[in-house]
Order: sequence, then C-alpha cells, then structure tokens
Amino acid sequence: MLLNPTKQRQLLQAFDGTRLMMEGFGVIGETLQDPREPKRSWTIQNLFQPLPRCLGGIRARCVDQKGFVSFIDQMSLEVLLGIGTPGDDCVWADRNYPSTADRDWFGFCADYDDLLDDLHLRELLLRNDQPILRAGIELAIPVHLDCDNDAIDTYVLLWDGDRTTGQSPDPRQSTVQCRWAHADREKIRWPRI
Repeated sequence: MLLNPTKQRQLLQAFDGTRLMMEGFGVIGETLQDPREPKRSWTIQNLFQPLPRCLGGIRARCVDQKGFVSFIDQMSLEVLLGIGTPGDDCVWADRNYPSTADRDWFGFCADYDDLLDDLHLRELLLRNDQPILRAGIELAIPVHLDCDNDAIDTYVLLWDGDRTTGQSPDPRQSTVQCRWAHADREKIRWPRI
C-alpha cells in the first residue's frame, strides 16, 4: 500500500490552505492505463488528502494525453500500480481490493469536491503571475467525470475576496466555491477531441 491513511496521518500533510499533499510517495509522474478506456493514458500530477466519503484514502489528480483532468481513489490507484491485488484484503479500507471488472470499481472519476480541488490548484497557479486576480477571468477545464462522461467545465471568477469578511485577496480552498461560478458544462465525446 502507498500508506495507511487511518494510521499514518503525519504523511497526509498538505500545503497551507489546501488539500494538496506535500508527500508524493514516488508516484508523481507515473503513467496509468485505464482498463475501461484503453486509448487513454493518465499521468499522476498531484496527490490530495482524503475526504470523508465512502472510498477514503488519498486521491491522485491525473491528466490524460489530451489534457483532461480526473481523479483516482487510493484503492483503484494501488491496483493499477500493482501494489494491491484484486481480491486481497485492503487493510486500511477494511475490504478487498476490487478488480477493474467489478461493479464497485471506481477508477478514474471526479466529483464535486475533486473538481473544487482542481479549480483551487488552477487558481493558485494563476496567482503565481498575479497575486490579486481580476473578476471575470474564465477557465475552461476539460474534465473526465467517469467512464464515457467527459465535458468542458467553464468557471468565471466573481471576485477575489471573501464575501463575508471582505478580505482580498482570498486564496483559501475552503472558500473557492464562493469566488468562482460554474458557468457551463458542455458534454463532449473524448475520442473526437
């Protein structure tokens, strides 16, 4: 296993104000094949802290060869890296590793929280060039939500500040959804891009 997120909490350290993990466990830059979409190759870009949801474990942010972003949960990641074997006990999750053919295989997918972490990471990269962001900035992000479910999400920056306190700039992950409006989701077919 990469780590036991229930016992090795010190390894889950994140950069201040983010869920982006400091430790890469030697997997950043690794390329993975999606067994359900074999034409896609995914490169691990970042690791994010676990969220309180059914899967648990860390989350790897991956980008495919066409620039689409998705996430993979720790159990699926361990299987694709050959660290976990389908059917074997996953000690930290208290269940067996799934096979890529199982109904409970999650693989590459992204939910609301994953997409917020991706948006926050992109915002932080924008801040490298300009510490205070101007309202109206648009981001068009190619996302892979799950198997055969791809889209271009468009976000617009409303204001670079905390609406409650008026503090500006506001680079915190906890308020990213208040700064950006999800303006559009255009569904697309991946192979045609």
